[in-house]
Amino acid sequence: LWRMRADIDLVSDQDFLKEYDLGVSSFSNSRDSLFNEFSRDIQEKDLDRVSGAMIFREWDRASLFLSGRYQQNPRLGNGNTPRHKDSTVQTLPALDVFMHKGRIIEDFPLEFEASAQATYKYRREGTSGARWDLVPKLSLPLSSEYGSVIASAALRSTWYTTEATGHADMEKTERVKSDSSRQVVEVDVQASTEVSRVYEFEYDDEDFVKPGDSRWLAVKHSVVPRVSYFKRPNEDQKGNPNYDSYDRLSPQHDLVYSVENTFTRKRESLLARTNEDGSEEIYSQIDYLDMLRLRLQQTYDIRESRRDDERDVYERRPFRDIIAEMYFSWDGVWGLNSKSYWSPYTGNITRHEHGVSLNLADWGTFYTGMDFWNKVNDYDNQRDYRLSRLTFRGDLNLYGPFSSRFYYYWPLHGTSEEEMGLELIYNHQCFQLLTRFEKDETDKSVMFFFALGGGFGSPMSLYNFSDF
Repeated sequence: LWRMRADIDLVSDQDFLKEYDLGVSSFSNSRDSLFNEFSRDIQEKDLDRVSGAMIFREWDRASLFLSGRYQQNPRLGNGNTPRHKDSTVQTLPALDVFMHKGRIIEDFPLEFEASAQATYKYRREGTSGARWDLVPKLSLPLSSEYGSVIASAALRSTWYTTEATGHADMEKTERVKSDSSRQVVEVDVQASTEVSRVYEFEYDDEDFVKPGDSRWLAVKHSVVPRVSYFKRPNEDQKGNPNYDSYDRLSPQHDLVYSVENTFTRKRESLLARTNEDGSEEIYSQIDYLDMLRLRLQQTYDIRESRRDDERDVYERRPFRDIIAEMYFSWDGVWGLNSKSYWSPYTGNITRHEHGVSLNLADWGTFYTGMDFWNKVNDYDNQRDYRLSRLTFRGDLNLYGPFSSRFYYYWPLHGTSEEEMGLELIYNHQCFQLLTRFEKDETDKSVMFFFALGGGFGSPMSLYNFSDF
């Protein structure tokens, strides 16, 4: 069965999406609706608009896609760079073939998968030509009662046939044919194991008789250490065309190790329900909750440990920040989460995020937290300022059909500005009335919405104020 999909995203005014980012049919609301309904996203409003179409078919072990992609630069024309100087890359067309992962020999755990692409990259002004790509990959998954290991190796082979060479600053593009290629080997190994123990509790059933009673039956403590290794060598790719990020694969050589502790409680609760004959029945219900998660992770950058560039300015720092992450919830109502980055070289916290959440079924939800970024001066990571802010956001069920939503970002230190928003909502079974106030570093706005049931609606009125 052949299928077809298409996304059309065009705009006639370079500032349209920024100026009309308020309202039911605004960019932000449209993007949220598309993601919620179809799990598909669109480009940020300040990026090029991307449209595409594809015809595809899928089998048990293979898939085939024939597609085209058009990228519109809204900043061309309108008194800016003329359209005949457009250097935007267009993909017209592209053929992708995938062989899904499967065993080579039924009784041996060696798996094979592959992908291949043939595409033509066109520019009105600049380098154009064909690109062929072939990526076979072998994987060896091994598992036992002691843990699991997945080792894989992939060979990325890319060939280019260039028909035009140049860039937008040149008077004209030179029509010179040339061929080039690239081969990059990637190695990936991931290993993990799990150690766990269950602590069971004993109770007297005489104290567990009426609806509303609950008790913990057990707590499971699991420890999961993980280690992953990835290597992509530094391949010289400067002589190849540069159409997109895939044409310049950055080298990487990392060893990542982590350990995660999880405490899961098993709870039994007594509930009551009314049967069809009017009698009341008491029954038990079992539920589980990961009430505490603790994770430590660090990356060892092997390339950084061998770096010779700018050694007189930046000393080698192959050990990346230690990440400590914690989440705790005793009952699923209150939640405490924390994530911190600690530098083993400076002994300082370079970044942390801490927050408290409250989830009440009848009242709503509330979250408050603090984010902090410190100065960083490493070879491949520089930040010459400190930034911190408080976050408040939540949903509140008011009286009857009334509810509200709010958020507030309060800068404590740094260059960010305060942002806030408040919505007052009247919910009816057939329609919804909403009043929204928003303020950020550039705008203040008040909006009134009337929305019919089923998600259709339009703003009743819209006001933008530069200053109140």
